[in-house]
Amino acid sequence: MTITQMKYFISVVKHKSISKAAKENFVSVTAISLLLTELENNHKIKFFKKEGNTFLLTDDGKVIYEKLLKIIEEYNEFENIITHLQTKKHTINIGISYYLNHHTFQNFLSDLIKKFPHIEFNVYEMHSSTICEKIQERNIDIAFYFDIKDINSYEENSNFLLLKEDEIGCLVKRSHFSSNKKQIKFEDMLELPLLFLKKKTERIGKFKKGFSSIEKKLKPKYYPTQLNLLAELATNGGGALFLKNFSPQDEQFTFLEIEPKLIGQIKLNFIENNKAIQPVVNYIKGNFKLQF
Repeated sequence: MTITQMKYFISVVKHKSISKAAKENFVSVTAISLLLTELENNHKIKFFKKEGNTFLLTDDGKVIYEKLLKIIEEYNEFENIITHLQTKKHTINIGISYYLNHHTFQNFLSDLIKKFPHIEFNVYEMHSSTICEKIQERNIDIAFYFDIKDINSYEENSNFLLLKEDEIGCLVKRSHFSSNKKQIKFEDMLELPLLFLKKKTERIGKFKKGFSSIEKKLKPKYYPTQLNLLAELATNGGGALFLKNFSPQDEQFTFLEIEPKLIGQIKLNFIENNKAIQPVVNYIKGNFKLQF
């Protein structure tokens, strides 16, 4: 019995149906039906009993099924070892936007390294606009960056994925506002210093462009990391832009919704220049989480 035939057998047991097993494995019903008939004829053993349209294992079939599960499990482990050996010499360069910050990704990156121990990961922080340039130049393999949603924009790179979309709000020192205040207009932000990460980022440009009527009145301060920014916010007050579900849970801060609303996007971009990329991207898509 081949590995493929074993998987067909297990699929029939799982679904209790030949038609569903055929659909799952992208083969015809006839192909699986002939396989089961051939197995039973060759081994002179009845593996299944049919009750209506349902296929159930016989006692002999149960014994074979348990053995097949172990064989497939060992085969999958073997495949993983082969994959690791094939990717052993690969290096993946990851670019992270200053806004997202290496500290925020620390736990996620640790999980990534554990999952792919034979891949060397290099992590770089830079402006979102620089990240997009580097990915096009193939100097970065995987990129996480932040952008403000623009309904008129489009993505030229087919490998773009939206990981998270959330409302952008203004994080302020709680003592500066009444506890029942939930919203803030952009004009109201002129009353408090605005704090940003890094100078002249694409994000700040789009932010100002959206509210051009008061752009010249903005007098922002700039900080290299989120930790520096929050330290300033806690000490001297002011306001900083954060995603709603990405803002730090700290009693000294309060999150105010901006009116009119702004939507922020965390995006993933990647290039397929080596065999190691796709498994890593698949893992990111299925396990991506942000933790502050």
